[in-house]
Amino acid sequence: MHPVKELHYFDTLCGLTPESANKRQAAKRLRRDLVTLGRRPLRQSLVSISTNRFIARRDFSTYSYRDLYYNFPRRKKYIGEITPEYMLLPECGIVRLREAVGDARIILMTRDPIERVVSAMKLLLRGMKEERRPATDVDKDRHLLSVLRSKSQKWVTRQQRFNDFDGALHLYQKHFTGVLTVDYQDLAVSGRIDQSLQDFLGVSFNEKRYRSKSTRTVNSFFADYQPGDAVMDEVHRLFGI
Repeated sequence: MHPVKELHYFDTLCGLTPESANKRQAAKRLRRDLVTLGRRPLRQSLVSISTNRFIARRDFSTYSYRDLYYNFPRRKKYIGEITPEYMLLPECGIVRLREAVGDARIILMTRDPIERVVSAMKLLLRGMKEERRPATDVDKDRHLLSVLRSKSQKWVTRQQRFNDFDGALHLYQKHFTGVLTVDYQDLAVSGRIDQSLQDFLGVSFNEKRYRSKSTRTVNSFFADYQPGDAVMDEVHRLFGI
């Protein structure tokens, strides 16, 4: 996998993610790469640093998707990346993806809608500037309720689209012959390896190594915070669950 977890190329191409936001996130990742240099294999760190510098400093119109792999080891038999926003691509974006990567294998990760929205709310809090970030659970609930009840409903609409797994699956199956849905609970939480995933990719996993990595919590921010009843009632109302 690409050391940069989310390249955000095709969602930026389609206007789902502003180029300025993509560049800011790349610059932020670059700073983190430099601070944490030495905590992961050197080759991964160097590829991540050079890619994030590339995205942060280059105009989006001047490079292609394949350019983001220019420094990837040539001996790699399989390459790929993970960007959740590709779930939101319109059909024209999926066509552009197919043109760029050919008939690649596509894995769509599904998740319990309520759990996914709760995770998204925690990421929303995490993304706030520290001086504006709510300190207490009561304040967190108050802020989330203001977002959920906002007149614009921009954030809510985006989350509803993220939960439209069937719609995304339909579009990807129109343009790719190999599309597999994988449940987040099975893959990332329980650490089970489904044989269908190995068959789909044509590879075998070291189960012990896979389980040690897949069950490790990476995004643990606000792990102890659980939205209050009022927030959850609003989530159920908005998402029809």
